[in-house]
Amino acid sequence: MADINKVLPGDLNIYTRLLDYINNEDESTNPSSTVISSNDKKYLIRNNKNDNLISKLTTSVVNIKDNTSAENISKELSNINENVLQLKIDEPINSSANLMILLKSLPWDDSRLTLLIIEQLFKNLSFLTGVELYYEVFQKLKMKKLGVNNKELDIDDFRGNLQIDSLNLIENLRLLYAIKGKEFWSICMILAMKEIKLFDTVEELQKLIYWVDNSETSYLDTLLAKIDDKKLSEEELIVYCQALMFRGWKEDYHNIIKLINKDIDEKSGNINLYLKNIVIEACEHLEDNEQLFTIAQKLLKSLNDYKVLLKYVNVYETLHEDASKQDIVKLLDTEFNHFIETRNFRLIKVYLDHKFDNQFTSLKNYLDIFNNKLACIPDLKNLVPKDVLVDALNLYEPSSTRDFNIYQLTEKRENLPNIEDSSDYQENEIDEKLNNNKILLSAEDYVNIINKLDTLSRTYPEAFQFNLLKIVIYNNLTLNEKALKVYDDLSIKNLQKLSLDSLINNVIPEPSPNNEFNVMNEISNFGYILSLTLEKETYSKFANLVKFSLDISNSNVSLFKLLKAIKKQRFFGNKQYKTILNNLINTLLKFDIKNTKDDSLVLPYNLVNQWDYSSNDKELWYSLLNEFYILKSLDGGSLKYERIIDLIKNEKLPSDYESSENLLVWQSQFFKEYSDISNDNEKILTFLNDQDISLLITKYTQELDTIQPWQILSTYVVILETFKTLDSIKKFQTNKSLKNIIKPILKKIRDENIKFIEVYSAYFEAIEDIEIKKIIDTNKKLIKSL
Repeated sequence: MADINKVLPGDLNIYTRLLDYINNEDESTNPSSTVISSNDKKYLIRNNKNDNLISKLTTSVVNIKDNTSAENISKELSNINENVLQLKIDEPINSSANLMILLKSLPWDDSRLTLLIIEQLFKNLSFLTGVELYYEVFQKLKMKKLGVNNKELDIDDFRGNLQIDSLNLIENLRLLYAIKGKEFWSICMILAMKEIKLFDTVEELQKLIYWVDNSETSYLDTLLAKIDDKKLSEEELIVYCQALMFRGWKEDYHNIIKLINKDIDEKSGNINLYLKNIVIEACEHLEDNEQLFTIAQKLLKSLNDYKVLLKYVNVYETLHEDASKQDIVKLLDTEFNHFIETRNFRLIKVYLDHKFDNQFTSLKNYLDIFNNKLACIPDLKNLVPKDVLVDALNLYEPSSTRDFNIYQLTEKRENLPNIEDSSDYQENEIDEKLNNNKILLSAEDYVNIINKLDTLSRTYPEAFQFNLLKIVIYNNLTLNEKALKVYDDLSIKNLQKLSLDSLINNVIPEPSPNNEFNVMNEISNFGYILSLTLEKETYSKFANLVKFSLDISNSNVSLFKLLKAIKKQRFFGNKQYKTILNNLINTLLKFDIKNTKDDSLVLPYNLVNQWDYSSNDKELWYSLLNEFYILKSLDGGSLKYERIIDLIKNEKLPSDYESSENLLVWQSQFFKEYSDISNDNEKILTFLNDQDISLLITKYTQELDTIQPWQILSTYVVILETFKTLDSIKKFQTNKSLKNIIKPILKKIRDENIKFIEVYSAYFEAIEDIEIKKIIDTNKKLIKSL
């Protein structure tokens, strides 16, 4: 079989061209990769007659690439299963019988070149058809057949693998398999996989590690058995105990307590915080209150930790059922006199008041120090009744923060002489005005608010949220360049962008460079950092860093920014974004969208949530669904997107997701209908003839005077973008009938932009600011030029 299917070095150029054609997703950027030469076709035909498996598989994949209709995919898959791979067609691809057939028929013993070509063919077959099993089965068989590389680990290769794809933890774990001295590296990989929820149990982990021989001993058990727990550094102790916690045997919990208790004694309680949390959790798993009390007492000698303190007083009461509040206070004052004046120990006494008798005799002790601190309300709101807390705060001298603390509880400003000096109160007042659903603020209102924000920014230079509010308002008014100026002046860098980039939103597409595609540029050399944590043996950081990497790659803010960039690219006929989106969606479906927004930022929900759909996961998923309906349309109804569309619809969106009357839903339904008929030009003509542009424009313009300025322009842009997307498809440029119907539609939409511009201009009519008027005029010119 190997001789029949052997790929010779001279065949490389041919297969490179063929794979380039199969991989190519853009019908315009590289014309040479959009066709197959007659010589390449002859090559495939000749080799098919020689019964060459690789050539036959290539031919079928090319046929699917050429025609992704349901009928053709079904026909070619049947041919691949029955004739090319010669599988048992009445069984799944991954059945035992079919796995055995593939193990025997695929040319495992041939050159690396041959296997690389086959691997790429299976990968493309899975992508084009949505049947992922082909590629998964090949990968697992390759590992079983060729085994695991047991030679000395090449650190440069390992670092490179991390850097290319830090989330491919299974592959990184495979590289470490059976390499002596790297047990802690392997455990780090496993803990990272658990942290990002690739599995929940040891049994699920074992199923993922398909290169490990089946045995009663799991890979994790094998790793742990190799470790001498008497010779562990602090970092090794952390990951060792974390692995024991994951395995969760009863003796594991006892061992954890023994090991960490020893560390507590050696360091007089001043231990690593990871270990502190682990030992507390181990005691709770065993329900060993006496052990928990002893350990908490030892820890509190050095660690002023409120959570440990809380467990200490609660477990003391459990162990001493007749203990009074006074007994516990006396115990605290005796055992921890060195911490007694700190915030945690003042607060725990208020907690004891709440727990025992609601007399709150300790409240004054706490408020004497913290009445004018912002921590006051979060600390006490769940412990002290509101009226009691307000009365107690009123006994103290007025200050801006004390007054704001009272205001948060009462929502009244009477008898609060310093409330106007509180930046938090000033921000709250502006937020309430911006979030008033009953009033559409005029341009003059917004300008007045901006002027007030300018004053507040100068008065409270450390309160940067006033500048963030300005950015939101400027974007709402479509004054994008002013928003960018404020944003740039804040010098927002690196990780802050993952919280704040969604504040910038220009609804008018411009053919400028797309830096939005490089949303991860700020986090460079992340794989290098990951490998350094292992080289320097700071093992405890690895799992959290991997989770951090995942959160970055699946960030709601980055996704919002990316979707905006895609829309702009598509508007100007560039389809290079397709590969980026396809690569992204697989991790999103596997790991979901991660929230990287700073929840401590209080911004006007009414304004932000309307155009910053990163505030809402459902809107993000709906936007992604819309993009895949569009991709399906651009690719002539290709079924390769059906799996993704179904997963988004069935797993990420509620059943009534298409019931709302907004433009995104309209656009999504438009492309859904178009993609179903995209290979039938007669049906396309009928479909487009049925589009009543005047009615559509009227539907979405009848309430223009009741919506925000950005929505006026965005409405026009989305309608124009929808039909411009069709116009960018190759058949609309080459087929005379289609070209003759799309051009008048676009002209009619552009002729209607006067309706949008008139309402947009009227909104700013009373504004006299020359700079704002200049930006508005520029925006109107841009809209007319689209």
